[in-house]
Amino acid sequence: MAANSATPKFDLPLIDISSYGQGQEDRLVEDLMAAGKWPGFFYLVNHEISHDEIDKIINFAQSYFKNTSSKEKMKWKNSSGDTGYTDLRDEKLSGLGNGDLKESYYLSEENLKKNNIPAEFVAEKQFLDLFVTKCKRVANTVLHGLSVGLGLQPDFLSSKHSGERNRLRLIHYPPVEAVSDPDHPSLDIRAGQHSDYGSLTMLFVSPKDKGGLQVLIDNTWFDVPIIPYTIIFNIGDALEFWTAGMFRSTVHRVLIPRDDSENRDRYSIPFFVQPDTDVILSPIGSGGDISKFERILKEKYPGGMPTTAGEHLQSRIRTTYS
Repeated sequence: MAANSATPKFDLPLIDISSYGQGQEDRLVEDLMAAGKWPGFFYLVNHEISHDEIDKIINFAQSYFKNTSSKEKMKWKNSSGDTGYTDLRDEKLSGLGNGDLKESYYLSEENLKKNNIPAEFVAEKQFLDLFVTKCKRVANTVLHGLSVGLGLQPDFLSSKHSGERNRLRLIHYPPVEAVSDPDHPSLDIRAGQHSDYGSLTMLFVSPKDKGGLQVLIDNTWFDVPIIPYTIIFNIGDALEFWTAGMFRSTVHRVLIPRDDSENRDRYSIPFFVQPDTDVILSPIGSGGDISKFERILKEKYPGGMPTTAGEHLQSRIRTTYS
């Protein structure tokens, strides 16, 4: 495989969450507001999810995808774009090409409560419950900070996120030779360019990860460097809608490996923070850029903006799995 061509790296803002609740909330609010406006991605440090817990969730994903047979995985096939297993090329995030070169498992809190999960997940249910609970707490702290920054009540945003639509996702990107389309290699990608559907995404990757995530900033693709044990946060469509374009739901993708160091099994764990199904997606407060917002709506919704978070989610899922 050819050597990695020089791709510019983008140094995302680094935000320390430990000041929250210690009388230094103003700094956190200021940092969150700045990152939400630009570039819409940031690293979060000094959060409550331990190094051991991040290692454990990555190792759990690796064990599941490596040791579970295709037949067993397919018993939990995701046919609705909601929860369960997705196979290679099931998704087409950009709407182009042959489908994304990844397999995954979507997990909800309801799945965990009802034990509606594979045996491998049942065996680690206590840990998975704890991991989801901690993700929600960290996300709520960020939502509180953003609410304050927007001049709203601290619980305004968190009150619209009960967790019913949140999803923990385990993702496996296999080495490219194993699954690449030799007849149309230019159409292959691990995750096509897209913005995320919900309010926030929290991404966990192995500290040994060699990269692949890129963000689109001012029409240029930049690599996102890995800082071990940080959480990579990004703003989703819902917050972009609510703030009339003040916050940025940045387009991103995961590239096909460019050199031998990247061409290995890769695992990542996003936690998607979604508004509740019936929440109305209309601009709140002030400070948005209406002309920019209208351009966003035209690009994403030529037929008009969806009324609720649930409608938006279903619209995006239909496109992804069409």
